[in-house]
Amino acid sequence: MLVALGPQDAAAPAWSEVVDTQANQASSQLVASIDGLLQRAGAARTQLTALACGTGPGTFTGSRVAVATAMGLAVGLGLPIYAVSTLAGLAASGGVDGTVWALLDARRGEVYGAPVACDSTGPRLLADPRCSTLAQFVADHRRAYPPELVLGRPVEIDASTLPCEFHPVARVGNGITAAGLWSAARRAVELETPVRPHDLRVTYLRESYAEMGLNRPKRPVTKSPFV
Repeated sequence: MLVALGPQDAAAPAWSEVVDTQANQASSQLVASIDGLLQRAGAARTQLTALACGTGPGTFTGSRVAVATAMGLAVGLGLPIYAVSTLAGLAASGGVDGTVWALLDARRGEVYGAPVACDSTGPRLLADPRCSTLAQFVADHRRAYPPELVLGRPVEIDASTLPCEFHPVARVGNGITAAGLWSAARRAVELETPVRPHDLRVTYLRESYAEMGLNRPKRPVTKSPFV
């Protein structure tokens, strides 16, 4: 999870930080990271003028935490809030102009993906994000949106599925960068309409394990620290 801060008209964030969400303390760590960036900038929360939040697709818990935190800040501080596609941020992280196929590993043999147009104004989705196999994604978009770059971990995971014609423009990359996130956020703030905090929603492209009845507790009930 990334947090970035800077002047609204800046080409890149002045401060950024990666939030470690591996310890199941994502919400508290995210708020602490936001406060830490503000301290480094010598600014207070009341000096913020706008918020942009990645709404997914991505991990269910991480996306929910990000959206809930952004909603709380927007309501508490009276700030406009803008929804940003995670795939748009990933595409902008590739550092190229043109059409980018942004791909995230959705597991279960599937990808989250979307074709994204990247230029000096920032990343713009050319089609709705979807969850499908990589082969199906390629079949659906290869003619309408031929890519200058195919970006994301599925390039490596499903390399055998990606047609040879796309191998020269395929790159795993390093995930979403602060610069990519900032580019997507800046475009949203400059060109899109803010949403009401209570209307901000996570982008779910399929059911969760819990909704499918496949969820398993991480520890036996008797091992829970709350019992």
